[in-house]
Amino acid sequence: MKKTFKLFAVLFIFVLAVSTSMAQTPTYSLCADSLRLVTVTAPDDAVEFGVYLTHTNAATPFNLAGTQLFFSFNSGILNGCVITDTVNCVKLRIIGSQLPIPYQPRNPSVSDATNPTATVLRMAINAFQGAPGLSITGATNLLVAKVRLTNLAPPGDRTFDLEALTLSWRNPPTVAFATKVFAYINNVNTDITTPLTHCIDSLGLPNPLPVEMASFSSAVNRNNVNLN
Repeated sequence: MKKTFKLFAVLFIFVLAVSTSMAQTPTYSLCADSLRLVTVTAPDDAVEFGVYLTHTNAATPFNLAGTQLFFSFNSGILNGCVITDTVNCVKLRIIGSQLPIPYQPRNPSVSDATNPTATVLRMAINAFQGAPGLSITGATNLLVAKVRLTNLAPPGDRTFDLEALTLSWRNPPTVAFATKVFAYINNVNTDITTPLTHCIDSLGLPNPLPVEMASFSSAVNRNNVNLN
């Protein structure tokens, strides 16, 4: 009887520990939104969009460690130019963020990737700052990065207004060079990436720039940001 009781006690403690650990993992949505054609130096020579992070289980602390953002897109918009030609091809920039600089993605670039092969927009993770990280508990539609992709080709070769962008997340575990989100949980840097909560919202997107819609739909108000 005593052995049975001890076994039950051990199992109870184990289940309690697992439940507590799971309860401490923050959940989130990560959405690319507000895609639009803009003019930088000539009409329709750039595309802009924002990447927004929302904390979806507000009772659980969310101490952000960092993010890296990767998108596949239709290489047809390059109109045959070589992406390594940074003078005459395309340029990716991060032009805004609500995160402190050490937590913002960095080194935006356009490159080729494999597994699977694609042309990608790439924003690398910044150096980890160490625990406890940046508290974004309760944050709603926090702007991780406002992104601009500019076509540097001559006007007759620009195709943003003619070719579908077909933007889609590169998500783990099925691809290399994938989007990831990290948080400090009990002061441990933890990969909390959940691809099913990554979405691309075409609301406000002008024709003809369709995007590939993800299965997760965002229906939150994008005007409320709360940083603790």
